[in-house]
Amino acid sequence: DTIFNPLEVLKVRKQIAMSASSAGGGAPSATSMALARAAIAEKGVARGLWLPGLEATMYRAFSYTGFRIGLYPTVRNAIVDSGTFGDADSVTCRIAAGATTGAVGSAIFNPIDVVRIRMQGA
Repeated sequence: DTIFNPLEVLKVRKQIAMSASSAGGGAPSATSMALARAAIAEKGVARGLWLPGLEATMYRAFSYTGFRIGLYPTVRNAIVDSGTFGDADSVTCRIAAGATTGAVGSAIFNPIDVVRIRMQGA
């Protein structure tokens, strides 16, 4: 995630520019290259493209990934114990465990994503 943070910053800023241009009904939004040049001219490469939202990106990556990977065996074992989807090697059991940890993790760590996007758009 951290390697691609500059691309995420440009994506978020492009979406903001597109939203602003469509709301105003005016001129087309700036290109990604124009947005990159403006950010670099204003704050430099690191502060303009690399650092916005980087801290929130790292918090989300470590917490969400750790949550999903850390709880997967526990959830899988609980599903196996319930007998609903078969044994631990069955595809349906794996899908159910992965979907459960992914959904719960997404719900819990979504606020960090909101903060990240706000930081990248600023």
